[in-house]
Amino acid sequence: MALKDSNHGGLFSIDIPSNTLPKGKVSGWLIPEDLKQRWILLIGRSKDILKPLLSQLRTIDIFFHDGEHTYYNMLYEYLVAYHYLRKGVFFYQMTPHLTRHFLTFVQLFIVNR
Repeated sequence: MALKDSNHGGLFSIDIPSNTLPKGKVSGWLIPEDLKQRWILLIGRSKDILKPLLSQLRTIDIFFHDGEHTYYNMLYEYLVAYHYLRKGVFFYQMTPHLTRHFLTFVQLFIVNR
């Protein structure tokens, strides 16, 4: 893991309480124990938290989407995160069946620039 290897940076999660996690699990359950001290969980909706967080961080090295899977929410997150991504880094989308959402973003804001 880059976060562990570089010994630099942090991991930020934006989440809302959910009953879709496996029984007995809470947000962040997949994060390795040795990285949890560098993890910050922000409770709320990405439309309220993402832009202020990224504005504070100024740049990010990766954006991982695995949140609300509505077309407009995903497009919003991509648009906001794109402006803070350091050159040469990437998005990651957890839901390949929603690829058209990401392809719309790429076509409108990357290819046609």
